[in-house]
Amino acid sequence: MTPRKLLLIVMLAALAASAFMGIMAILVTSDQMLARLLGTSIATAVAAGLLLPASLLTDRPKLRAGGLSAMGVILLSWVFVLALIWLDGLGLSSDLYWRIGASWGFLLLTGIPAAGVLLLQSVRWARVAVWLFVAMAVYAYLVCLAGAWVPASGGFLWSSDHLSENLWGTAMIPYGIGTVCALLMVNFGCGDRRYFRFAGLLFGLAAMVIGVIGVWTKSENEFWGRVMGILVTLCILLAHINLLLMARLKPGQSWLMWTTMGCSASAALCMILFLITQPINAIDDAMLGRFTIAGSIATACGSLALIVVSALNRRVDRVAPVSMELKELALVCPRCGVHQSVPMGESACKACHLQFVIRVIEPLCPVCGYNLYCLTSDRCPECGTPVRPGAGRAASPALSAVGGSVEVAPPPVDPGL
Repeated sequence: MTPRKLLLIVMLAALAASAFMGIMAILVTSDQMLARLLGTSIATAVAAGLLLPASLLTDRPKLRAGGLSAMGVILLSWVFVLALIWLDGLGLSSDLYWRIGASWGFLLLTGIPAAGVLLLQSVRWARVAVWLFVAMAVYAYLVCLAGAWVPASGGFLWSSDHLSENLWGTAMIPYGIGTVCALLMVNFGCGDRRYFRFAGLLFGLAAMVIGVIGVWTKSENEFWGRVMGILVTLCILLAHINLLLMARLKPGQSWLMWTTMGCSASAALCMILFLITQPINAIDDAMLGRFTIAGSIATACGSLALIVVSALNRRVDRVAPVSMELKELALVCPRCGVHQSVPMGESACKACHLQFVIRVIEPLCPVCGYNLYCLTSDRCPECGTPVRPGAGRAASPALSAVGGSVEVAPPPVDPGL
Protein backbone atom coordinates (compact mmCIF):
# COMPACT_ATOMS: atom_id res chain seq x y z
CA MET A 1 0.00 0.00 0.00
CA THR A 2 1.38 3.39 -1.02
CA PRO A 3 1.83 6.15 1.59
CA ARG A 4 -0.80 8.24 -0.18
CA LYS A 5 -3.46 5.51 0.10
CA LEU A 6 -2.53 4.86 3.72
CA LEU A 7 -2.91 8.51 4.67
CA LEU A 8 -6.23 8.79 2.84
CA ILE A 9 -7.55 5.65 4.53
CA VAL A 10 -6.59 7.09 7.91
CA MET A 11 -8.51 10.28 7.14
CA LEU A 12 -11.54 8.35 5.88
CA ALA A 13 -11.58 6.35 9.12
CA ALA A 14 -11.27 9.60 11.07
CA LEU A 15 -14.18 11.12 9.14
CA ALA A 16 -16.29 8.06 9.92
CA ALA A 17 -15.38 8.32 13.60
CA SER A 18 -16.20 12.04 13.60
CA ALA A 19 -19.56 11.37 12.02
CA PHE A 20 -20.30 8.76 14.65
CA MET A 21 -19.30 11.13 17.44
CA GLY A 22 -21.45 13.84 15.91
CA ILE A 23 -24.44 11.50 16.05
CA MET A 24 -23.63 10.50 19.62
CA ALA A 25 -23.40 14.15 20.61
CA ILE A 26 -27.18 14.31 20.88
CA LEU A 27 -26.90 12.04 23.92
CA VAL A 28 -24.29 14.25 25.62
CA THR A 29 -25.46 16.76 28.19
CA SER A 30 -22.08 18.27 29.08
CA ASP A 31 -21.26 21.49 27.25
CA GLN A 32 -17.53 20.77 27.41
CA MET A 33 -17.94 17.33 25.86
CA LEU A 34 -20.18 18.74 23.17
CA ALA A 35 -17.55 21.38 22.37
CA ARG A 36 -14.85 18.71 22.11
CA LEU A 37 -16.95 16.59 19.77
CA LEU A 38 -17.72 19.61 17.64
CA GLY A 39 -14.06 20.65 17.56
CA THR A 40 -13.00 17.14 16.58
CA SER A 41 -15.49 17.06 13.72
CA ILE A 42 -14.38 20.47 12.44
CA ALA A 43 -10.67 19.63 12.68
CA THR A 44 -11.19 16.33 10.86
CA ALA A 45 -13.24 17.94 8.12
CA VAL A 46 -10.62 20.66 7.58
CA ALA A 47 -7.80 18.11 7.51
CA ALA A 48 -9.66 15.94 5.01
CA GLY A 49 -10.36 18.98 2.85
CA LEU A 50 -6.67 19.90 2.80
CA LEU A 51 -5.59 16.34 2.12
CA LEU A 52 -7.58 16.16 -1.11
CA PRO A 53 -5.59 18.78 -3.09
CA ALA A 54 -2.36 17.54 -1.52
CA SER A 55 -3.13 13.99 -2.67
CA LEU A 56 -3.72 15.24 -6.22
CA LEU A 57 -0.10 16.44 -6.31
CA THR A 58 1.09 12.87 -5.84
CA ASP A 59 -0.46 11.88 -9.18
CA ARG A 60 2.36 13.74 -10.94
CA PRO A 61 5.78 12.10 -10.44
CA LYS A 62 7.59 15.45 -10.37
CA LEU A 63 5.37 16.74 -7.53
CA ARG A 64 4.99 13.50 -5.60
CA ALA A 65 7.60 14.24 -2.93
CA GLY A 66 6.04 17.62 -2.14
CA GLY A 67 2.53 16.16 -2.11
CA LEU A 68 3.44 13.35 0.27
CA SER A 69 5.25 15.79 2.56
CA ALA A 70 2.24 18.09 2.61
CA MET A 71 -0.04 15.16 3.44
CA GLY A 72 2.25 14.15 6.29
CA VAL A 73 2.27 17.69 7.71
CA ILE A 74 -1.52 17.87 7.51
CA LEU A 75 -1.97 14.50 9.23
CA LEU A 76 0.49 15.34 12.05
CA SER A 77 -1.16 18.74 12.52
CA TRP A 78 -4.52 17.00 12.83
CA VAL A 79 -3.09 14.70 15.53
CA PHE A 80 -1.71 17.68 17.47
CA VAL A 81 -5.02 19.55 17.23
CA LEU A 82 -6.93 16.50 18.52
CA ALA A 83 -4.48 16.22 21.41
CA LEU A 84 -5.05 19.88 22.27
CA ILE A 85 -8.82 19.39 22.13
CA TRP A 86 -9.05 16.28 24.27
CA LEU A 87 -6.20 16.75 26.76
CA ASP A 88 -7.51 20.13 27.86
CA GLY A 89 -10.15 18.66 30.13
CA LEU A 90 -8.26 15.72 31.60
CA GLY A 91 -6.72 17.65 34.45
CA LEU A 92 -3.21 17.48 33.02
CA SER A 93 -0.64 20.13 33.72
CA SER A 94 -0.62 23.24 31.59
CA ASP A 95 3.04 22.53 30.86
CA LEU A 96 2.12 19.42 28.85
CA TYR A 97 -0.57 21.34 27.03
CA TRP A 98 1.96 24.02 26.14
CA ARG A 99 4.53 21.47 24.91
CA ILE A 100 2.02 19.94 22.51
CA GLY A 101 1.10 23.37 21.18
CA ALA A 102 4.77 24.25 20.72
CA SER A 103 5.38 20.99 18.85
CA TRP A 104 2.53 21.81 16.48
CA GLY A 105 3.74 25.37 15.96
CA PHE A 106 7.27 24.24 15.10
CA LEU A 107 5.81 21.69 12.67
CA LEU A 108 3.97 24.43 10.81
CA LEU A 109 7.04 26.66 10.85
CA THR A 110 9.30 24.06 9.24
CA GLY A 111 7.02 21.51 7.59
CA ILE A 112 4.93 23.80 5.38
CA PRO A 113 7.96 25.54 3.77
CA ALA A 114 9.72 22.19 3.31
CA ALA A 115 6.69 20.65 1.60
CA GLY A 116 6.34 23.66 -0.68
CA VAL A 117 10.02 23.66 -1.63
CA LEU A 118 9.92 19.91 -2.36
CA LEU A 119 7.58 20.65 -5.27
CA LEU A 120 10.69 21.93 -7.09
CA GLN A 121 12.87 18.90 -6.41
CA SER A 122 12.61 17.68 -10.03
CA VAL A 123 13.78 21.02 -11.47
CA ARG A 124 17.45 20.73 -12.33
CA TRP A 125 18.54 24.21 -11.28
CA ALA A 126 16.80 23.94 -7.89
CA ARG A 127 17.59 20.34 -6.91
CA VAL A 128 20.62 20.97 -4.66
CA ALA A 129 19.02 24.03 -3.06
CA VAL A 130 15.81 22.12 -2.35
CA TRP A 131 17.48 19.25 -0.52
CA LEU A 132 19.72 21.61 1.45
CA PHE A 133 16.70 23.55 2.65
CA VAL A 134 14.76 20.37 3.48
CA ALA A 135 17.71 19.05 5.48
CA MET A 136 17.87 22.30 7.46
CA ALA A 137 14.09 22.21 8.05
CA VAL A 138 14.23 18.63 9.37
CA TYR A 139 17.16 19.52 11.62
CA ALA A 140 15.38 22.61 12.94
CA TYR A 141 12.18 20.70 13.72
CA LEU A 142 13.94 17.87 15.55
CA VAL A 143 15.99 20.26 17.67
CA CYS A 144 12.95 22.44 18.41
CA LEU A 145 11.01 19.32 19.35
CA ALA A 146 13.79 18.39 21.78
CA GLY A 147 13.62 21.89 23.22
CA ALA A 148 9.87 21.57 23.73
CA TRP A 149 10.03 18.22 25.55
CA VAL A 150 13.36 18.15 27.39
CA PRO A 151 12.98 19.52 30.94
CA ALA A 152 14.51 22.97 31.18
CA SER A 153 16.01 22.39 34.61
CA GLY A 154 17.50 18.96 34.01
CA GLY A 155 21.10 18.05 33.48
CA PHE A 156 20.60 16.54 30.03
CA LEU A 157 23.08 18.07 27.53
CA TRP A 158 23.47 21.24 29.57
CA SER A 159 23.06 22.15 33.20
CA SER A 160 20.94 25.23 32.80
CA ASP A 161 17.45 26.52 33.52
CA HIS A 162 17.27 27.79 29.93
CA LEU A 163 17.86 24.55 28.05
CA SER A 164 14.74 24.93 25.93
CA GLU A 165 15.71 28.43 24.82
CA ASN A 166 19.22 27.23 24.01
CA LEU A 167 17.94 24.40 21.85
CA TRP A 168 15.49 26.67 20.03
CA GLY A 169 18.25 29.14 19.30
CA THR A 170 20.46 26.28 18.09
CA ALA A 171 17.67 25.30 15.69
CA MET A 172 16.41 28.67 14.47
CA ILE A 173 19.73 30.38 13.77
CA PRO A 174 20.99 27.64 11.38
CA TYR A 175 17.48 27.31 9.93
CA GLY A 176 17.31 30.99 9.03
CA ILE A 177 20.87 31.31 7.76
CA GLY A 178 20.63 27.90 6.08
CA THR A 179 17.68 29.19 4.05
CA VAL A 180 19.94 31.93 2.66
CA CYS A 181 22.65 29.34 1.96
CA ALA A 182 20.11 27.24 0.07
CA LEU A 183 19.45 30.25 -2.19
CA LEU A 184 23.18 30.35 -2.88
CA MET A 185 22.94 26.81 -4.27
CA VAL A 186 20.26 27.68 -6.82
CA ASN A 187 21.52 26.73 -10.31
CA PHE A 188 24.42 24.79 -8.78
CA GLY A 189 25.64 22.04 -11.11
CA CYS A 190 24.13 23.61 -14.25
CA GLY A 191 27.42 24.61 -15.81
CA ASP A 192 27.81 28.13 -14.44
CA ARG A 193 30.95 29.55 -12.83
CA ARG A 194 29.48 31.45 -9.92
CA TYR A 195 32.32 30.74 -7.53
CA PHE A 196 31.22 33.57 -5.28
CA ARG A 197 28.55 31.22 -3.93
CA PHE A 198 31.22 29.36 -1.96
CA ALA A 199 32.30 32.58 -0.26
CA GLY A 200 28.66 33.12 0.69
CA LEU A 201 28.47 29.62 2.15
CA LEU A 202 31.57 30.31 4.25
CA PHE A 203 30.07 33.58 5.49
CA GLY A 204 26.85 31.80 6.39
CA LEU A 205 28.62 28.94 8.17
CA ALA A 206 30.73 31.37 10.19
CA ALA A 207 27.61 33.32 11.17
CA MET A 208 25.92 30.08 12.29
CA VAL A 209 28.86 29.14 14.49
CA ILE A 210 29.04 32.59 16.10
CA GLY A 211 25.28 32.64 16.69
CA VAL A 212 25.08 29.16 18.22
CA ILE A 213 28.08 29.80 20.48
CA GLY A 214 26.50 33.06 21.60
CA VAL A 215 23.25 31.27 22.43
CA TRP A 216 24.89 28.63 24.62
CA THR A 217 27.32 31.00 26.35
CA LYS A 218 24.71 33.75 26.81
CA SER A 219 27.25 36.12 25.39
CA GLU A 220 26.38 39.82 25.32
CA ASN A 221 29.57 40.80 23.50
CA GLU A 222 28.51 43.48 21.02
CA PHE A 223 31.58 42.94 18.87
CA TRP A 224 30.64 39.38 17.92
CA GLY A 225 27.07 40.48 17.36
CA ARG A 226 28.28 43.04 14.83
CA VAL A 227 30.55 40.47 13.17
CA MET A 228 27.64 38.07 12.83
CA GLY A 229 25.48 40.83 11.33
CA ILE A 230 28.17 41.66 8.75
CA LEU A 231 28.57 38.00 7.78
CA VAL A 232 24.83 37.52 7.41
CA THR A 233 24.59 40.70 5.31
CA LEU A 234 27.31 39.47 2.94
CA CYS A 235 25.66 36.05 2.71
CA ILE A 236 22.29 37.62 1.82
CA LEU A 237 23.92 39.92 -0.76
CA LEU A 238 25.64 37.05 -2.58
CA ALA A 239 22.48 34.92 -2.46
CA HIS A 240 20.48 37.79 -3.95
CA ILE A 241 23.03 38.26 -6.74
CA ASN A 242 22.87 34.53 -7.46
CA LEU A 243 19.09 34.77 -7.86
CA LEU A 244 19.31 37.90 -10.02
CA LEU A 245 21.58 36.05 -12.46
CA MET A 246 18.72 33.58 -13.04
CA ALA A 247 16.70 36.28 -14.83
CA ARG A 248 16.10 35.62 -18.52
CA LEU A 249 16.54 38.98 -20.18
CA LYS A 250 16.80 40.23 -23.71
CA PRO A 251 19.97 42.13 -24.69
CA GLY A 252 18.38 45.52 -24.10
CA GLN A 253 17.04 44.61 -20.66
CA SER A 254 20.27 43.75 -18.83
CA TRP A 255 20.46 47.27 -17.38
CA LEU A 256 17.58 46.37 -15.03
CA MET A 257 19.53 43.45 -13.55
CA TRP A 258 22.71 45.51 -13.07
CA THR A 259 20.77 48.40 -11.54
CA THR A 260 19.09 46.04 -9.08
CA MET A 261 22.46 44.52 -8.21
CA GLY A 262 23.82 48.01 -7.58
CA CYS A 263 20.92 48.84 -5.25
CA SER A 264 21.42 45.55 -3.40
CA ALA A 265 25.16 46.12 -3.03
CA SER A 266 24.58 49.72 -1.87
CA ALA A 267 22.08 48.61 0.76
CA ALA A 268 24.49 45.92 1.98
CA LEU A 269 27.39 48.40 2.11
CA CYS A 270 25.34 50.90 4.10
CA MET A 271 24.27 48.14 6.49
CA ILE A 272 27.87 47.02 7.02
CA LEU A 273 29.04 50.59 7.64
CA PHE A 274 26.16 51.06 10.06
CA LEU A 275 27.12 47.90 11.97
CA ILE A 276 30.72 49.13 12.20
CA THR A 277 30.12 52.73 13.21
CA GLN A 278 26.66 53.18 14.73
CA PRO A 279 24.74 51.86 17.76
CA ILE A 280 22.62 48.83 16.95
CA ASN A 281 19.37 50.37 18.22
CA ALA A 282 19.68 53.57 16.17
CA ILE A 283 18.95 52.23 12.69
CA ASP A 284 15.86 54.43 12.23
CA ASP A 285 17.67 57.61 13.28
CA ALA A 286 21.10 57.17 11.67
CA MET A 287 21.55 58.32 8.09
CA LEU A 288 23.23 55.05 7.16
CA GLY A 289 20.24 53.19 8.52
CA ARG A 290 17.90 55.25 6.36
CA PHE A 291 20.06 54.64 3.29
CA THR A 292 19.93 50.92 4.06
CA ILE A 293 16.14 50.95 4.23
CA ALA A 294 15.85 52.99 1.01
CA GLY A 295 18.26 50.70 -0.83
CA SER A 296 16.35 47.65 0.38
CA ILE A 297 13.08 49.07 -0.95
CA ALA A 298 14.67 49.85 -4.33
CA THR A 299 16.19 46.35 -4.41
CA ALA A 300 12.83 44.73 -3.69
CA CYS A 301 11.13 46.74 -6.46
CA GLY A 302 13.89 45.90 -8.95
CA SER A 303 13.71 42.21 -8.06
CA LEU A 304 9.95 42.12 -8.61
CA ALA A 305 10.40 43.92 -11.93
CA LEU A 306 12.95 41.30 -13.02
CA ILE A 307 10.50 38.52 -12.16
CA VAL A 308 7.81 40.16 -14.29
CA VAL A 309 10.15 40.82 -17.22
CA SER A 310 11.51 37.25 -17.09
CA ALA A 311 7.98 35.87 -17.10
CA LEU A 312 7.13 37.96 -20.16
CA ASN A 313 10.28 36.87 -21.96
CA ARG A 314 9.67 33.19 -21.26
CA ARG A 315 6.12 33.20 -22.53
CA VAL A 316 5.80 30.65 -25.32
CA ASP A 317 2.62 29.85 -27.22
CA ARG A 318 1.98 26.16 -26.89
CA VAL A 319 0.55 24.25 -29.81
CA ALA A 320 -2.38 21.90 -29.62
CA PRO A 321 -1.79 18.13 -29.55
CA VAL A 322 -0.95 16.65 -32.94
CA SER A 323 -3.97 14.35 -32.89
CA MET A 324 -6.30 17.37 -32.74
CA GLU A 325 -4.31 19.71 -35.00
CA LEU A 326 -3.06 17.71 -37.99
CA LYS A 327 -5.00 14.95 -39.73
CA GLU A 328 -3.36 14.86 -43.17
CA LEU A 329 -0.16 15.99 -44.84
CA ALA A 330 0.47 17.52 -48.28
CA LEU A 331 3.52 15.98 -49.96
CA VAL A 332 5.13 15.05 -53.26
CA CYS A 333 5.61 11.36 -53.90
CA PRO A 334 9.39 10.75 -54.04
CA ARG A 335 8.91 8.06 -56.65
CA CYS A 336 6.43 9.40 -59.22
CA GLY A 337 6.36 13.11 -58.28
CA VAL A 338 2.57 13.38 -57.88
CA HIS A 339 1.33 16.12 -55.51
CA GLN A 340 -1.27 14.78 -53.06
CA SER A 341 -2.63 14.89 -49.50
CA VAL A 342 -2.34 11.75 -47.42
CA PRO A 343 -3.66 10.98 -43.92
CA MET A 344 -1.51 10.42 -40.85
CA GLY A 345 -0.27 6.90 -40.26
CA GLU A 346 -0.13 4.28 -43.00
CA SER A 347 -1.21 5.25 -46.53
CA ALA A 348 -0.11 4.87 -50.15
CA CYS A 349 0.53 7.05 -53.20
CA LYS A 350 -2.57 7.52 -55.29
CA ALA A 351 -0.60 7.08 -58.52
CA CYS A 352 2.19 4.54 -57.99
CA HIS A 353 0.97 3.01 -54.70
CA LEU A 354 4.24 3.67 -52.89
CA GLN A 355 3.56 3.00 -49.23
CA PHE A 356 3.92 5.83 -46.68
CA VAL A 357 4.22 5.64 -42.89
CA ILE A 358 3.76 9.24 -41.72
CA ARG A 359 4.30 10.23 -38.13
CA VAL A 360 4.41 13.78 -36.74
CA ILE A 361 6.26 14.21 -33.42
CA GLU A 362 6.25 17.30 -31.25
CA PRO A 363 9.78 18.09 -29.99
CA LEU A 364 9.89 17.86 -26.20
CA CYS A 365 12.60 18.46 -23.61
CA PRO A 366 14.04 15.07 -22.55
CA VAL A 367 14.17 16.18 -18.89
CA CYS A 368 11.01 18.17 -18.12
CA GLY A 369 8.87 17.49 -21.19
CA TYR A 370 8.56 21.15 -22.16
CA ASN A 371 7.37 21.76 -25.75
CA LEU A 372 10.38 22.93 -27.79
CA TYR A 373 8.52 23.76 -31.00
CA CYS A 374 10.01 26.80 -32.78
CA LEU A 375 12.80 27.02 -30.18
CA THR A 376 15.85 28.86 -31.52
CA SER A 377 18.11 28.75 -28.44
CA ASP A 378 20.28 25.84 -27.33
CA ARG A 379 18.66 25.38 -23.90
CA CYS A 380 15.20 24.42 -22.69
CA PRO A 381 13.45 27.59 -21.44
CA GLU A 382 11.78 25.65 -18.62
CA CYS A 383 14.62 23.72 -16.95
CA GLY A 384 17.76 24.95 -18.76
CA THR A 385 18.75 21.54 -20.15
CA PRO A 386 21.06 21.85 -23.20
CA VAL A 387 19.26 20.76 -26.36
CA ARG A 388 20.22 20.60 -30.00
CA PRO A 389 20.12 24.09 -31.60
CA GLY A 390 16.93 24.46 -33.58
CA ALA A 391 15.43 21.39 -31.97
CA GLY A 392 12.00 22.93 -32.08
CA ARG A 393 11.96 23.84 -35.77
CA ALA A 394 9.72 22.05 -38.18
CA ALA A 395 11.24 19.42 -40.44
CA SER A 396 9.58 20.82 -43.56
CA PRO A 397 7.22 23.66 -44.59
CA ALA A 398 4.35 21.19 -44.67
CA LEU A 399 4.81 20.68 -40.93
CA SER A 400 4.91 24.36 -40.07
CA ALA A 401 1.71 24.05 -38.05
CA VAL A 402 3.06 21.60 -35.53
CA GLY A 403 6.69 20.68 -36.12
CA GLY A 404 8.04 17.14 -36.23
CA SER A 405 9.35 14.56 -38.68
CA VAL A 406 8.05 12.35 -41.47
CA GLU A 407 8.97 8.75 -42.15
CA VAL A 408 8.52 7.39 -45.67
CA ALA A 409 8.73 3.65 -46.23
CA PRO A 410 11.25 2.61 -48.92
CA PRO A 411 9.87 1.22 -52.18
CA PRO A 412 9.49 -2.55 -52.37
CA VAL A 413 12.41 -4.41 -53.88
CA ASP A 414 11.68 -6.17 -57.14
CA PRO A 415 12.75 -9.84 -56.71
CA GLY A 416 13.65 -10.03 -60.38
CA LEU A 417 16.40 -7.42 -60.13
